[in-house]
Amino acid sequence: LGSDFLGRSTSAAEFDGYDDYFMAPESEKFNTDSVSLSCNVMVKSIDRRHTLINKLNPRNVTGFSYGLGQSQGYENKWSFAVPDKNEDCSTAATFQPSNAVYSTVTIEPGRWYNVISTFGTNGQKLYIDGKLVAETTRPFNSLKKCSGGNLLVGGWWQNDIISLDGKMDEVRVYNRVLNECEITELSKLFSANSGK
Repeated sequence: LGSDFLGRSTSAAEFDGYDDYFMAPESEKFNTDSVSLSCNVMVKSIDRRHTLINKLNPRNVTGFSYGLGQSQGYENKWSFAVPDKNEDCSTAATFQPSNAVYSTVTIEPGRWYNVISTFGTNGQKLYIDGKLVAETTRPFNSLKKCSGGNLLVGGWWQNDIISLDGKMDEVRVYNRVLNECEITELSKLFSANSGK
């Protein structure tokens, strides 16, 4: 455990960037039509990828339903990916740029961010520090539902963990799309103290 964005000791999960992650067991509760993900995160370096919250089978990278993290490649931006709901659940996940929305914010090491993503009937959206930074509509409005999937926090899959090198706090997963007031409330305290 490490200090959180307010400087409170042992109040945030600290990841080593190699093999640290949390995994929630498979549950039908994670197979929802809509989702909202929220967390406060700080990365220690920007010369690598970081993953925040993903739903997939960590043994063989199948059943990918959504993923929030740093975009793949050299963009150094936050991204939120949702695969086509008609994709077969036995298909291994691969990087598909068209499945994701990307932030306009360049990630700075050592700086705390509030990152929120939503997917549902109102599209696919990404918020940084309470501000909508990316959105798109998709030809479908419900998530792919696959059995055998786990919720991973700070990790991707067993052969390529992509563990977060930094800290994460206030991780939340909702089975619905948060409204603007809820997003403002989740990021309000953080926005007033970002950068600490």
